Amino acid sequence: PRLAGRVHLLGERRDVVAVMNALDIFTLTSAWGEGFPNVLGEAMACGVPCMATDVGDAACLLGDSGLVLPDHEPDTLARFWACWMAEGPGWLQQQGRQARTRIVSQYTLEAVTEQYQELYKELVAHVRPDRLLLSDS
Repeated sequence: PRLAGRVHLLGERRDVVAVMNALDIFTLTSAWGEGFPNVLGEAMACGVPCMATDVGDAACLLGDSGLVLPDHEPDTLARFWACWMAEGPGWLQQQGRQARTRIVSQYTLEAVTEQYQELYKELVAHVRPDRLLLSDS
């Protein structure tokens, strides 16, 4: 299927919430430079079906709730967009629900705080007492 007329590249926008809620599919096509891609998490939180290149934490963030793209080549993107659009609106809505469920359950402030607490406990458990810097005050 042809994607002409169905894919819109919008450029920089300031009305992010409105745009996110209007998307059929969110695609992060970074080739490098992503740590934790906030925009991917935001799209997932809005219940938008997501696909992303395997850069930074994108694959970890998506888990099994989206698609990790093999590359960021235009032909690859077009092929996967066409496949997903062919699945229909019901399937896309289900993908969006899965994305939202994942981000809400795994990346809330409470969940991330708990993950850091566990990390710190593990780190402290492996520190030798003679290596601790103790303050006199």
